[in-house]
Amino acid sequence: MALTTLERLNLPPAPPPPTFTRAPSVGSVVTGVPEIAFGIAFFITWWRPETFGVDMVKFAMELMLLEFILVHSAGFMGLRASAHESPVKRFTTIIGFGLFYSMFVAGFCLALGHWRPMWTFWIVTAQRLAGDIIDPKPTDETQAWFGTSMAMNIMLYLIAVFSTIILPVPTLGVTPAVRDALHINGRGLWQAEPQRVVVMAALYYTLRGFMTASARPRKSFPPPVYSK
Repeated sequence: MALTTLERLNLPPAPPPPTFTRAPSVGSVVTGVPEIAFGIAFFITWWRPETFGVDMVKFAMELMLLEFILVHSAGFMGLRASAHESPVKRFTTIIGFGLFYSMFVAGFCLALGHWRPMWTFWIVTAQRLAGDIIDPKPTDETQAWFGTSMAMNIMLYLIAVFSTIILPVPTLGVTPAVRDALHINGRGLWQAEPQRVVVMAALYYTLRGFMTASARPRKSFPPPVYSK
C-alpha cells in the first residue's frame, strides 16, 4: 500500500478544523432579542405605520442603508473583541474601528441632513458587542464563530435585499399617502415603494435576531490526542 506524505515523513496527521458547540447564552440572548423586537416593530409598521409613527418607514430606509456598514463593522470589531489580548487593548482597537467606520456613517448623515444614523450606528454596535462583555473569556471558538456569523449576516442581508426587490410586496399600511407625507423623494425602488424596505428590515432583523439568540460558541470539543 502506498504511503502518504505524512507517513513517509513520520508526522502526525493534521488536526481537524476548530469545532464548537452552539447553544444559547446570556450574551447571545441580550444581543439577539433586541433585533427580534426590531423586526416585529417593522412588521407592525408595515401593517399599521401609525402604531410607532409613520417616521418608522423612513427609519427603516436609513437603517437598511446603514446596515451595509454595520454588517461589516460589527463583524470585524467582534473578531477584535474576541482576540487573545488584554481588555484595554481590545477596547482600544474596537473604538479605533468604530471611529474609522464612523467616517462612512458621517457621509450618510451629511447626505440625509441629520445625525440620527450616527447615534444609531453606535447604539447598534454596542448592542451587538454586548455579548462579548457578558459571555466568558474569548476563545478560538469565539473567533471562528464571528468569522462564520459575519458571512451569514452578509448572505442574509443580500437575500433580504433581492427577495424584496424581485418578489411582489403588498403595500398594506404603507400607502402612497404615507410616502407623500414623509416627503420621500427619489426615483429608486425603495423611494417609489417604501413598503419593500420596511419588509426587508422586518425579515432581516427577525431572522438575524433568532440566529444570534439561539447560537453562540460555548465550549470546544476536546481536541484529539495523537500518539507519536
